Amino acid sequence: MILVFDLGGPLLAYSLLRSAGMSAVAALVLSGVLPALGIGISALADRRLDVIGIVVLAGLLVGTLLGLTSHNARLYLLEGSVPSAVFALGCLLSLRLRRPLIFRLAVELLGPDTRKAHDVTSAWRHPGFRRAFRMITVAWGPAISSMPPSGSLSWSPRRRGSLWSAPS
Repeated sequence: MILVFDLGGPLLAYSLLRSAGMSAVAALVLSGVLPALGIGISALADRRLDVIGIVVLAGLLVGTLLGLTSHNARLYLLEGSVPSAVFALGCLLSLRLRRPLIFRLAVELLGPDTRKAHDVTSAWRHPGFRRAFRMITVAWGPAISSMPPSGSLSWSPRRRGSLWSAPS
C-alpha cells in the first residue's frame, strides 16, 4: 500500500500529468491526492485516524494551499518545509490540549494497542512524566521550525553575515 499511495503512485501520477501538459503546480497538487487517499483508506480499515496521518494530511493541505495560491512549483517543493512547519505549529498548539502531540506520537509509534503504549498512557498520571513530555514538546516545536528546508538552504561556515545560504 505504501508503494502505491506514498511512493510510486504520486511519482507516476505527476509524470503522467506533466506529460499531458498540466502545469507543475497542478500536477503536484493532484499527485498529492494519492497519499491523502491512502491515509483515508487506512483510517477506514483501522476505524481510527492516527496522529501521524493527521500530521501528514495537515502538511498536504497546507502545501496544496500554498501551491495553489502562489502558483510556484519551487515554493511548493521546498522539501519538508511545509510539513515541518505544520508539525512545529502542531507541537506548540498541542500544549493547550490535555496531552501534547509528542506524547500522542510516542503512543502511536509504540502501537496504540501494545503493552508498552498502555504503560506510557498509564504513566501520564504522574506529574513528572507529564512535565517531561510537555518539555519535549516545547523543545521540538521551535527546533523543527528553526531547521532550514533540506535542499533549499544549507549551512555555510565560509559565508559571513549569514548562517544559512542558498546552495552554490
